[in-house]
Amino acid sequence: MRHLAAALLFVAVASAQAQPRISPNGAVNAASFLSPATPGGAIAQGSIFSVFGENLGPRGLEATEFPLPTALGGVEVLIFTGEGENFLAPLLYVSANQVNAILPSNVPPGRHLLRIQRDGIQTNDQFIKVVEASFGLFFSEQQGVAVAAAQAFTQFFTRLVGLETPARPGETVTLWGSGLGRASGPDDQQPIATPSQAQIEVLLAGRPVPHTYAGRSSCCAGLDQINVEIPPDAPTGCVVPLVVIVNGNVSNHVSLP
Repeated sequence: MRHLAAALLFVAVASAQAQPRISPNGAVNAASFLSPATPGGAIAQGSIFSVFGENLGPRGLEATEFPLPTALGGVEVLIFTGEGENFLAPLLYVSANQVNAILPSNVPPGRHLLRIQRDGIQTNDQFIKVVEASFGLFFSEQQGVAVAAAQAFTQFFTRLVGLETPARPGETVTLWGSGLGRASGPDDQQPIATPSQAQIEVLLAGRPVPHTYAGRSSCCAGLDQINVEIPPDAPTGCVVPLVVIVNGNVSNHVSLP
């Protein structure tokens, strides 16, 4: 009897440890990671978002083909609106501490509930603010600098922009991010390159720079690109500040070498 009680206690503790949980303010734009409590921290229709927490899923699994699944490794991401609607988000990646998904483009703007379900066990609910557009810039940490994920194009070749391979005045540079607005087709399918209808302003060192395209990339689901022309008189340096303002929502601040 003593052994049975000990075994039941062990099972109860193990079950409690396996309870999936979303961290406070744990649902964020997957490019910027801006907190929902900050300006620009809302999640846009059709954008890639990340959910952070504990015991959210199995060891890292990635969706590898279209259509993207709404269940991966026993994990589902659900959004509930105040109007009684519910949506399943297409999944890109699941792990114990992070889930990446695409916010369905038909989720209406507003304040909604997000929940993850793992093998039938539900997490706590998390409020999310959904808007038509709120852009986040992908970036990498290079020598302590948040460098924008960008590619420079010339007549003859393409290169990744970095501290050792900076952009040059006169070049066209593609900025990668997510949050320019809803997809023109199904969110779980290969996207179609479609210009965004949002109001977009790119500021380099505080000055507006022209862009020749801003919208969905045909590369990957939920991925957006903005093609900008670096002015001939652009300032030089490793930490030239870059920010994008979309429909009045300010992106994360990064540097463009």
